[in-house]
Amino acid sequence: MGGAPESNIGELSPQARFFRLLMLIPEGRVVGYRQAAIAAGLRIPAVMAGRWMRSAPPEVPWHRVVGRDGRLPTAKRDPQLAATQRGLLLAEGVMWNDDRIDPLAFLTEMELETLARSATP
Repeated sequence: MGGAPESNIGELSPQARFFRLLMLIPEGRVVGYRQAAIAAGLRIPAVMAGRWMRSAPPEVPWHRVVGRDGRLPTAKRDPQLAATQRGLLLAEGVMWNDDRIDPLAFLTEMELETLARSATP
């Protein structure tokens, strides 16, 4: 799978900034698509962030990006992918309330701001 290339002037592309931020999400924690985009300094809708996830480099912890309501949007596209995602999250200790991720697993705004500062080149 492809990653986001850097621009000619050495600055990261928006997609590369997004992926760079996602690389910093700690194990056992999650973030919503739109939340992640905003933290990466992007003004894109959640659906665009979801599209970008399809081309994420293999090292990006894709399973830690979820719907803002704690559900797995991957289930709409591929139930097996959603089962894999849920299994990965469970293995990291993410707690569930029926079919939704426990809200305590979501990064707080302050935590996201800290990650965003760390992700800035």
